[in-house]
Amino acid sequence: AEPKPEPRAYPDKAPQESEKTAKQKKWIPKDTSEKSEAGTKSKAVLTLKDTYNNTTFEVPSKCRFFVIKSFNILDVKQSVKHSVWASTEHGNERLQAAYETGVPVMLFFSVNGSGCFCGLARMVSSVDKKKKEECWSDNRWGGSFKIEWLYLKDLPNKRVHHLRIGSKSVTRSRDTQEMPLEQGKQMVQ
Repeated sequence: AEPKPEPRAYPDKAPQESEKTAKQKKWIPKDTSEKSEAGTKSKAVLTLKDTYNNTTFEVPSKCRFFVIKSFNILDVKQSVKHSVWASTEHGNERLQAAYETGVPVMLFFSVNGSGCFCGLARMVSSVDKKKKEECWSDNRWGGSFKIEWLYLKDLPNKRVHHLRIGSKSVTRSRDTQEMPLEQGKQMVQ
């Protein structure tokens, strides 16, 4: 039997599609100690166990899709690590209203200026307006909610620029802008 490859350190871009089925998501510490004559240097590294990108994921027949725009990839990485997200006050209100309808709320993530969408998550809790996460690169985000990451993969804008929200391309959407069901389904495919 061939040895299993070691999980790779989480790169600046989302991992590519995997043949493995999705199980519980876990960040695991990886020992990256370097030994030399001068002593041992230790680096703190978190490794993403490749448990996303379930190839059997099916879009619910009734759901709502929203675009999430992040200012930087570091916040998306923290979201993957902690399974949470926070938006502006207006954004949180919009997502909370959608969550209260009882249908699944799906979130397409994109980092401003990246030229791609980087993942899909499902909102799994209501917004807790009092809870302020300490993991963000900018602590101005109030309120947070739990999410479940379903898919991590770079989807270049050029592959979806033809999909429209009103008169604009989905690639020109704003944070927490709702996407029509059919366009959301096409993005998942």
